Amino acid sequence: MSKEKNDNMKEMKTKKPLPLFGRIFPGKKHVSLLEEEQIQSPLATIIKTFRSNKVGMAGLLIFFTILAIVTIGPWFYPVDLGYEESTQTNIAPGMDLMEIPAELEGNVKQVSVGPTFSIGLSNDGEVYAWGKTRISNTIDIKTDIPKNMGKVVQIAAGFDHAVALNDEGKIFTWGSDRQKQAGLPPEVEALDNVAKVFAGYQATIILTEDGYTHYFGNSRTNDYFEWHEYQGQIKDIMDTASNYAGLTFDGQVVFLGTENNPFSRIPENMGTVVDIGATTATMAAVNDEGEIFIWGNVS
Repeated sequence: MSKEKNDNMKEMKTKKPLPLFGRIFPGKKHVSLLEEEQIQSPLATIIKTFRSNKVGMAGLLIFFTILAIVTIGPWFYPVDLGYEESTQTNIAPGMDLMEIPAELEGNVKQVSVGPTFSIGLSNDGEVYAWGKTRISNTIDIKTDIPKNMGKVVQIAAGFDHAVALNDEGKIFTWGSDRQKQAGLPPEVEALDNVAKVFAGYQATIILTEDGYTHYFGNSRTNDYFEWHEYQGQIKDIMDTASNYAGLTFDGQVVFLGTENNPFSRIPENMGTVVDIGATTATMAAVNDEGEIFIWGNVS
């Protein structure tokens, strides 16, 4: 035991003291293989500690999920990040709506009025637009009228788009499509019995000859229920700024939404209704005896 102690003392005496630089930066210590495996780098220590933190791992997972959505998502669903949902802003006063195209003078079949523009249909099936037709920096209802529509038999002006139906039952849309109100769904394109088209606030409704309605566009601000109980019974449709009602084949007015509001409270005992119509704030109906009924926001 004493011999071993003496040997250690001799070894300590033979070692030269480290200079100051060597004490501050001693360099890599020679360790055994087992000791080296137990020593971790700062990065490995951070990773190990972070992995044991459940909250941190959950946050990291959420971060990468969001990153994947915003980077990969636009490949499947392109988004125009420079688009602004603003139409008919800063419209100056004027007489534009009174400047009816000369082609329609004495040759009008139908006129449909939007918020700042109108579209007209001539007896020979041509479509015209006038008023404040430039509803945004990139959309002009007048210049964007589709070409080669054939003979158009009906038109409808919406808040920021328009719809037309030709004599072959083909539907044409133009204007804003931000809420998909101007993009025909495949099931609508496949229809071969379209009777009428309707355009409202960022929405379009197609009515078939057998009384079925097909809606596409903004479903958040419009009160319309696609699976309403009157499918297969509708003859005509009227719409306000955000509500829809229909006229059935047997002359009854029915509400096509789900909310309880002034438009859903349809007057009773109207008899057999033969025609309906609406403004942005009211609905109206006339029966076969010529009586007129008005409801909605009438105050």
